[in-house]
Amino acid sequence: MKTIIIDDEIQAISALKSDIEKHCPELNIIASANSVATAIRLITDLQPDLIFLDIQLNDGNGFYILDAVKHIPLQVIFTTAYSQYAIKAIKQSALDYLLKPIDAEDLIVAVNKALELPKQNYLQQQVEILKQEINQIHTDKKIVLKDNKSIYFVKTSQIIRCEANGAYTIIHLHNEPKIVVSKLLKELEQMLQTHSFIRTHHSHLVNLQYIKQIDKQDGGFIILSDGSEIPIAQRKKEFVMQYLINNH
Repeated sequence: MKTIIIDDEIQAISALKSDIEKHCPELNIIASANSVATAIRLITDLQPDLIFLDIQLNDGNGFYILDAVKHIPLQVIFTTAYSQYAIKAIKQSALDYLLKPIDAEDLIVAVNKALELPKQNYLQQQVEILKQEINQIHTDKKIVLKDNKSIYFVKTSQIIRCEANGAYTIIHLHNEPKIVVSKLLKELEQMLQTHSFIRTHHSHLVNLQYIKQIDKQDGGFIILSDGSEIPIAQRKKEFVMQYLINNH
């Protein structure tokens, strides 16, 4: 099976490659990717039979990739260090997963299942079920945010956007004062990655619910319902535009 490994940690890619070469000779690793944009391009160009997909990448999460390539017939095995993260949803969608650090026996079992299944275009249906399950689990979930004075219990639907500010992140809320927390934007992205948020820029995480307009001028930026203008990073532009079009 033509196989692509997608992970933002070079060591994780090397370790998985080694395990596959040792235990799963039926797989032919044709490429690896460490970002959302690269993964989408490689899957589109190379048409693999199987991908090993890390849930959380530096520039987004694996669900973005599945949305972008759901028309391509392939099989997916998630790799994740978060044992509690979306496991129920992944099981409901019949997508397989491996917990990091990956156990050789678990790897062999997952690969054998992939080998037994025909390569058919089930991915689109699986992704839709996955998204439905995630939405059901996380519908308007509250998250805990802390500043130096208070602890806040905030509904995810109230968060318009998150903006990096050095070692801090500014949380912009709907009809509420903003909150400044001592968390990196990447930490907030991990907390919100199943709640319709997208990283459009290294400094900005945006709630899809509040997107009003996409302006393609001046490099591209997003206009939100509160009037905010959020830039789109050049390296993310193609992916962000396509993702927003597909999800609106």
